[in-house]
Amino acid sequence: MYIDGHVRIYYGCQANLPVKFISRQKLCLSATTEYWVNDAAGLPVMMVTGELTEKLQHAIEQSIIPQLQQSVLLPSAALPAEEEKTNNNTELKADNQSPVCTLVFDREAYEPAFFQRLWILYHIAIITYRKNVKDAWPEQSFKVTDVKVLDQTITMRICEQETLLGGVTFREIRRLTDSGHQTAIITTNRAITSEVAAGRMFGRWSQENFFRYMIIDYDFDKMIQFGTETIDENKEVVNPQYRQLSHKLKKEKEKTQRLKAKLYPLTEQSIEASLDEMPVLIIKQTALVEQIEKHQQTEQQIEEQRSKISPRSN
Repeated sequence: MYIDGHVRIYYGCQANLPVKFISRQKLCLSATTEYWVNDAAGLPVMMVTGELTEKLQHAIEQSIIPQLQQSVLLPSAALPAEEEKTNNNTELKADNQSPVCTLVFDREAYEPAFFQRLWILYHIAIITYRKNVKDAWPEQSFKVTDVKVLDQTITMRICEQETLLGGVTFREIRRLTDSGHQTAIITTNRAITSEVAAGRMFGRWSQENFFRYMIIDYDFDKMIQFGTETIDENKEVVNPQYRQLSHKLKKEKEKTQRLKAKLYPLTEQSIEASLDEMPVLIIKQTALVEQIEKHQQTEQQIEEQRSKISPRSN
């Protein structure tokens, strides 16, 4: 099942909803996020609405999985939550590699610990893109194979290896394009072939097409009714103060990195510089070091302030 979020603009005046970036209008507007679940053909299965600032991970665990458990799509009797958590052991059991279902989504919900938790608690596998890929596999290790993406058969060069991410072992499948780019996919589903996993991941555009055609042909984003619903008062959201300090910390770190980028070339010049050039270079280096230290002190102060504030609040 494919899962993706769709931002719906809020046109009312009674609610003070979070501001979200609307890519199709290139504006930040008050909106809610709907998380849609579609089947392998891209047809809709169910939808849940994020009331405030829920992320995809939270929506999957707190809303989507419980609703799937209440339906015939995800039999709750098959969930091995207690059976596999013996002696606090979080290793995957080798005798049962077939998941009750497989969720396919983009990098928004990327977190290795979250993927492992889905398997341990619910026996649900995932297929998603890998983040922060810095290495390149040898091109000779890729093999030409036919991959079925929806109703089409596409010839791809793919390769599979075991990958350790955050202490969790995943199947990593990469596709080598004609330009030399390697697209990395990870999955916890060990019951399917690498060709099937790649086909499912690259078939995500079927859900994107669903959104597109619903918007164009059926006024998907048109408001159909006015009304109000009470939100749980105990619902936790991101603490505004924590968010502001995190933003300040990010900006300070960016300034520090820019200054360090200026310092490194000066250090290299000092190695080959003559004695007459050294005083000028030393003065420049000293000035940059002082600025870097100043920003690093500010970073420490912000981190101390942020450590005293809870990341989330009611």
